[in-house]
Amino acid sequence: MSVPVVRDGRDGLLRGASCTHFGDPGDTEDNGIGSWGFNYRARPDFPGISLPIPFIKKYGLKQYQPVKVYNPQNGRVVYCFLIDKGPSASLKRDADLLIKPWHDLGFDSGMDDPGVVTLDLRIPYLFPAV
Repeated sequence: MSVPVVRDGRDGLLRGASCTHFGDPGDTEDNGIGSWGFNYRARPDFPGISLPIPFIKKYGLKQYQPVKVYNPQNGRVVYCFLIDKGPSASLKRDADLLIKPWHDLGFDSGMDDPGVVTLDLRIPYLFPAV
């Protein structure tokens, strides 16, 4: 991750995470089936998110881990579920969102697609109870 994980109680908070989107009809990099077998092309309205493999391994995250995503530019909040492993470390991004939460956060995926955006992520119960 390019931003530090800040402990907030048991939650992990990532402020200023770099994010993009995936899974729209123009995304032809794969067959639409994520590393856990989730077919996101069959479920375009699912609020899915992917996080980098090293982060998933470090914290032992499982498929469908909830992630609260906040857009500080407009105050919108979307609750997502972890459905895929990625983006690749070589891309230097912290998360990718499926197209539905991307739109719900106020971003376009057409001609006015902003590309990489900065969002805040909250991952509940990332840390054990003290």
